[in-house]
Amino acid sequence: MVFRLLVKVVFIFSFFVTSGTLLAHFETIRSIDEVEKRIRVLQGQGVKAEDIGVIIDFHGVVVNEECHQKTLSLKENSMKTLTYLWGENVPFVIATAWDDFNAVIQEGVEGLGLAKFLSVDPSQEAQLKDYALGANKSVPLKGYTNGKVIALKNAADFDISENENKDPYFRQKIFALEPSYPDKIFQYLFVVDDSSGNLNVIKKDYPRTIYYNHSNLILLHLQEPWM
Repeated sequence: MVFRLLVKVVFIFSFFVTSGTLLAHFETIRSIDEVEKRIRVLQGQGVKAEDIGVIIDFHGVVVNEECHQKTLSLKENSMKTLTYLWGENVPFVIATAWDDFNAVIQEGVEGLGLAKFLSVDPSQEAQLKDYALGANKSVPLKGYTNGKVIALKNAADFDISENENKDPYFRQKIFALEPSYPDKIFQYLFVVDDSSGNLNVIKKDYPRTIYYNHSNLILLHLQEPWM
């Protein structure tokens, strides 16, 4: 067990040392504060905070509940991590897949005291908007935004008949930083999610982004220690 842990630590640090030759990396983490640890490593190597982008899932990552409900509870270390990112001026957003965006804002972000860190206006009711994002602005999306909280979905998915079996969730999370940081190419791009399904969509969408072949993509799958 000690040997395995040592190998894992060496691998993580060797990734950051030699990452100039890599474009993608996948890893399982046990706590959201692992994001802070990895960013501190990069900063110790001279990477500027402005060159690190972070996309964070809400349900199951910031809060304990994997599905939305009126009463939510913060996951351990999530407030600490958000405070760190906010204080260090690391570009970050919360990308929620939940289909009731304004409920996430009112019952989640505002209810848990996160509005300050996420530049959210609780009095604003977000409306569905059209976006053209990705490489050459060629990816049509629809979604909602309030401050640093965003939900995005392929525009074509809204044209599917209500009688057809369609995914109601907003899974185009890899584009979530672009509206807040347009045309910004990050040297490192972290995505944190507890859903393997969401991460698979992110991997599929990545070649359509402005970051493809330019950013080091680090996908962090958050799973509790007992899983």
